[in-house]
Amino acid sequence: MAEPRNGSSSRPKDNSTPLSKVMKVKLWLRVENNSKFVRGKGKARDEIEQYVLSRFAMEKPDKKGWEYVLSIP
Repeated sequence: MAEPRNGSSSRPKDNSTPLSKVMKVKLWLRVENNSKFVRGKGKARDEIEQYVLSRFAMEKPDKKGWEYVLSIP
């Protein structure tokens, strides 16, 4: 195959950044007490959401539900 005469390659030059791949994951998180004398399931769930799930662009379809949708790069 012949090269173009003007010095440009046959491939288009695209200086844009490559698209990153993102995986959508559904997570069902169930938090239980470890004994009948312990409380704090709501606080535990809030801390899991804040410190762990928030870094994966967490979406919660139902505000009071246990299901989450995470976007993992």
